[in-house]
Amino acid sequence: MNELKILLIGCGKMGSSLLEGIVKSDNFDGMVDVIEPVIQDSFKEDFKESKVNFYSDIRENKDAINYDLIIIATKPNIYEEIFNGLAKCGQLQYYRRRKYGNITTNCI
Repeated sequence: MNELKILLIGCGKMGSSLLEGIVKSDNFDGMVDVIEPVIQDSFKEDFKESKVNFYSDIRENKDAINYDLIIIATKPNIYEEIFNGLAKCGQLQYYRRRKYGNITTNCI
């Protein structure tokens, strides 16, 4: 089986918990690229032995990686900015916004 390639956007409370769970899983044999504007060096040290790369912006990742899974662990108010950034980097082929009454959903 090929190595699973994950992009994790947002590494606050929710994102860091997801990252720890993924990396500590006995079944995970892959790599994770993390996009987080501000990340503490001490937090990065915790993942030094893992295949985890940290970037402050998706444009820092120069490799044209096609991710198997993209996890967005941020507040919903910046989803549109994230989806637009992913589309510009070629990571998102399809994105549209739908409005249902007072509820807006982002569809990929």
